[in-house]
Amino acid sequence: MGEKKFVSTFDYPDSPSFRERSVVIPVKQCPSILEEIKHVFTILRAAKRARAMLLDSASGRLQPELLACIIMGFWSKPRRPVIIMAGDMWHKDQGLRGKLQTIILKLADRAIFRYAPLSREEFPYFSKAWGIAEKKLRFLPYFYTFTADDLQSTPPPLEDFVFAGGNTHRDYKPLIEAMESLPQHTLIIGSRLLCDTKLPPNVKAQQFVRDEYIRLMRAAQIVVIPIRQGLIRSTGHQTYLNAMLLKKPTIVNNILGVREYTKNGQSAIIVDGTPESYIEAIKKASNPENKTEIEQMCELGCGLASGQYTFENHANRLLEIIDEAITDYYQYLPQGVSHFPTIGLSS
Repeated sequence: MGEKKFVSTFDYPDSPSFRERSVVIPVKQCPSILEEIKHVFTILRAAKRARAMLLDSASGRLQPELLACIIMGFWSKPRRPVIIMAGDMWHKDQGLRGKLQTIILKLADRAIFRYAPLSREEFPYFSKAWGIAEKKLRFLPYFYTFTADDLQSTPPPLEDFVFAGGNTHRDYKPLIEAMESLPQHTLIIGSRLLCDTKLPPNVKAQQFVRDEYIRLMRAAQIVVIPIRQGLIRSTGHQTYLNAMLLKKPTIVNNILGVREYTKNGQSAIIVDGTPESYIEAIKKASNPENKTEIEQMCELGCGLASGQYTFENHANRLLEIIDEAITDYYQYLPQGVSHFPTIGLSS
């Protein structure tokens, strides 16, 4: 294998460059606890001969990549591969749980050379929360996830409803309260979080299969992404970038990363997450008097998503971060250590 090869727990088969350079450690969908423990040892075996490793920061209930990094932190530096941790970074909990999370991450940090958060805005918050130097962070832009196959069918006719969706770090309560003051509008929520919640007559909620979720978003007049406030990480990128790609009037909470991805709010309506802010935003987006302004916003959003926040750009930037990390890492190795061997997982 060439020197540019790296081991990865991410699998990006749709990127030729990534596929050519990566040796992928397969990750099972919905693994058992025992399978996650086995995954830790698979990573450690690969690490013994790997030049560099790209690990997923948000996999599994046990966080097997973090556990492997804790163990590798006790290896001497020349024995460790260059480790880059990418993906959704962590939100720190309060109290004892948060203190334990800090201890775990500090132990893992001994082996991690680079982190790749999905927003520059979260850098200082990440650094302060976990006590990790900001110089170890590199921005990795996320991407819209609707594919050509997802959108190959003729768009459904627009229907008179507002759509909201997603499960991770969502707060639907203020949006539902807003809808009580907007009886002329219907809200459809694609999420499993509200299965046992009593809803107003103009609000419907259920978990939809992917095809129906996409159809509803394409048919909606407005898309809302009600992300929970107070996070120290960015999230929801996939949903609001997909909405922007579809040229939908997109309403999203002002959390970390949103202004960065929406060109400081030029491609979406940014709200503070209160019921009043949702009411004002929905009224603005649905008012015919604002038609030209909203159409311009939607065109800009589509241009940003389709031009800047693509999977190809995401994968290429990830390779740049890996290459930079490998180059920089050698500057810190003991004198006389020039390179690591590279591996195939069967070696």
